[in-house]
Amino acid sequence: MENIKVIIVSAVVVAVGLTGFALFGPTPSEKVVREIIKEVAKDPAVGAIPGNEVFADDFTINGLTLVPFRSTLRTSSTSICSFNIVASSTLLHADIKLSTGSSSALFFEIGKARTPEATTTSLIGIAVGANVIGQILASSSAAGLNTTREFGPDDFLVYKYGGAICTDGSTCNSLVGECTALFIQ
Repeated sequence: MENIKVIIVSAVVVAVGLTGFALFGPTPSEKVVREIIKEVAKDPAVGAIPGNEVFADDFTINGLTLVPFRSTLRTSSTSICSFNIVASSTLLHADIKLSTGSSSALFFEIGKARTPEATTTSLIGIAVGANVIGQILASSSAAGLNTTREFGPDDFLVYKYGGAICTDGSTCNSLVGECTALFIQ
């Protein structure tokens, strides 16, 4: 009987001690909490969007995947931008924004190709006068279906210019701006 009292009293003391430690013991440090938050944030299926910007290669809403592209203009080639399309996609939007013009008139083209340097299927071609700045936009018309907007895996969307007249015979692209595109998969 005495042994049972000792066991019960010991169990009560241990239970009270553990409860007190759990309630009043040391709390996790701020560093531990930050590390836990970092680990949870690595899982894309957890959490909310922190603000109005998403930094990702694509974005899916209700099974619809949007794939955006953006690049500054290259000056080392007449292919000022090119984007490699890695999955079957439909082009929704493509444009060139020119922040500076050229000293000569140019012809710009946005097209589809199997290489990053050529255009085999033109989506838009437009002549632009010397020193003109603005935006060139490839868009669909209401005239019907446009199959040229369908891209397969490893197709490229290529932005080119031509017609530059250089006084010294070298590449004279001093254009400043950016190319953007939006695809739906």
